Amino acid sequence: METVAFILPSGKEIIGTVLKQDALCVSLTKARIVLVQPMQDNENGQMTLGVSFMPFMASNPDATIRIYKTHLVSDCDLSREMETAYLSHISSIQLLG
Repeated sequence: METVAFILPSGKEIIGTVLKQDALCVSLTKARIVLVQPMQDNENGQMTLGVSFMPFMASNPDATIRIYKTHLVSDCDLSREMETAYLSHISSIQLLG
């Protein structure tokens, strides 16, 4: 299974594991919205950007969702660091980067 990122028309970035894809839609499991927020680095007090993940569907975070391709602005493969962070978030396994 492939892990990919999509940009929605709202500007939100969504990451998920592709279960299947056809001409009309893509089916994802464990879809998460990527949240980027300022965080304070405790070592030097500087502000940095931190990444966290919010379930795409609060009512069922691990549901299989279908997104029609007409509702996607862009897609891309994940960087190794972002994929590791996502996989660590959705599983109980701590992955080393």
